[in-house]
Amino acid sequence: MQSYASKQDSYFANARREIEPLLPSSAPRVLEIGCGAGATLAWLKERGTCQSTTGVELFEAAAAEARTRVDHVIVANAEQWIARAGDMPAFDLVLCLDVLEHMVEPWAFVAQLEQLIAPGGSLVCSIPNVR
Repeated sequence: MQSYASKQDSYFANARREIEPLLPSSAPRVLEIGCGAGATLAWLKERGTCQSTTGVELFEAAAAEARTRVDHVIVANAEQWIARAGDMPAFDLVLCLDVLEHMVEPWAFVAQLEQLIAPGGSLVCSIPNVR
């Protein structure tokens, strides 16, 4: 796993506003995998896109910051967490923004996300490393 210890705090704190054209007009319940400090989820809530936000974050320091702006924060390795997440409520929007390329089995993870997406829900992913 890649080390993020040397990353500046701002690495985890940027709202990903460039996804706006991909967003549904309304998504009451939003889940972000790799939520960092929660800036994107806070932005979605501020703009009225959602009412409830949940983030999964690997790093406790970033998760601690996210707790100040996100409704629910889970500190976990997302690939391990997804296997136990079957009892979670369904989400209207799931975000995987620049996280899949860090996973051991990213497409298996995406397949497992289906259990967490409500009927008619959306999955928005960005993958900067096409390899």
